[in-house]
Amino acid sequence: MFNFGIKADHFVASLLYLRRNRLIAELTKLLNFAHKFPIVSDDTKYHLAHCNLFAGRRAIALELLADFDIEDCPPRVTHLWLDVMLDTHQFEKVSRLFDATIAKGKNDPEIEFRQAIALYSQGDHESCQKILDSIDADFGLKPTIDRLQSRLHFYNDRYEQAAKIAISYLNDPQSDLNYFYQYYYILICTGHIDKAMELLRRRPRPTHPKSLQGKPSAFEIGPLKGKTIYIASEQGIGDRVEFARYYAKATQLGIKLKTRHPAKMIRLFNSMTSSAEQIPKKIKADEIDSFLGMACLPALVDVKTNVDMQSLPYLKAETYYADRWRARLPKDKPLIGITWKGSDLGWLDYNRSIPLKAFLPLLQRDDINVVCLQIDQARDEINEIPSEHRPIVFDDLDAGKDAYVDTVGLISNLDLVVSSDTSMAHVAGAMGAPSTVLLGKHPDYRWLIDDRSDFLYQNQNTIRQTTFGDWDTPISELNEFINATLNL
Repeated sequence: MFNFGIKADHFVASLLYLRRNRLIAELTKLLNFAHKFPIVSDDTKYHLAHCNLFAGRRAIALELLADFDIEDCPPRVTHLWLDVMLDTHQFEKVSRLFDATIAKGKNDPEIEFRQAIALYSQGDHESCQKILDSIDADFGLKPTIDRLQSRLHFYNDRYEQAAKIAISYLNDPQSDLNYFYQYYYILICTGHIDKAMELLRRRPRPTHPKSLQGKPSAFEIGPLKGKTIYIASEQGIGDRVEFARYYAKATQLGIKLKTRHPAKMIRLFNSMTSSAEQIPKKIKADEIDSFLGMACLPALVDVKTNVDMQSLPYLKAETYYADRWRARLPKDKPLIGITWKGSDLGWLDYNRSIPLKAFLPLLQRDDINVVCLQIDQARDEINEIPSEHRPIVFDDLDAGKDAYVDTVGLISNLDLVVSSDTSMAHVAGAMGAPSTVLLGKHPDYRWLIDDRSDFLYQNQNTIRQTTFGDWDTPISELNEFINATLNL
């Protein structure tokens, strides 16, 4: 048991340090000790709630905020509560607090901005724009307002205005790295591949690993043949799989890549036709010539066209798992695997995840077998589906220590994989498996702005929403695609 009087301040200071440096795994471990401290101050509750939200532990954050009167408490607590509401897609609660604040004659730009996010998340761009126009930009919110404004411009076909905002932050070392990649994807979407690669070569240094901060960027060391470069993986699983397409080309150029993946992902990446070497937790600086952010790999291998961004399949199933699942799957009808939800952290997820009940027209078909590829708590949605129309579920799918190994073996036996914009879309694509990605009205930039088939992966196509929130039309198109593709 910790002595609260002596060590509580140190404990909170450690949490704040880990949060500030985005060390989520370490932060989560330390948060597990929080119950050892009696919480005696609102300040401690606030900091614990903030750190728990940052670590994705939203239920705990809400529990810590439950004792506050959200309409009459310090503004920072109200703002944090609103962030939890946005993260959990409780947009009506955000709007009610916004209305209550206006009714009291209060002026809080932070609340107004969060209302703008709620409106954007629900596809109401016109009302979102009105809110943004009314916020006092001198209040210190300009960078965050500009990020949302740039997205509004982009998804309303005002690409030059979207790019102009992103460009204005590129030379500011204190600006959010999201601006950098936002501009990169705007260039990709609008066909300016050469400018996009030039931008990647100017990319700010990754924030980790600190032991390599004295090393030059890969774009600063001249000829790369024979060099060893550490790849800093700064994004999610889907991003890691997507950018791994460039490992083979780097190897062909005589470049040796090293990186570090989460323990559960190592086996998956080792099954790729060409992979970066997995290194121990402690990086020896004398074994590395330079380092690079993962998303800059296209520039490292000198991508010049959209075709260069494609690749042959580079992820394959292990024979044991492919055979194991072949023996367990029904053989009487075509097999369609589905996954409908990725990580729900953040308000942007509202536009990419699909309610399972929207798939009913697919699940009700009697000429196919639908297999569940979802392995997380989103499976609870299956209980909302009539029992006779539920997908086939395997409770032991990827239940072992290695993520996706089972799933890849299962996918190798399917006739089609259907996915929302999740890591599963990238795993199926990297395998070259026949796959379809269902995209919301305003998808991530990486899916471009049109229906170009096979842009990221061979054998993969996209079906896009034309009306925000309407999944019935894309599912109808999906059924037609299945009929045509599988000759049903």
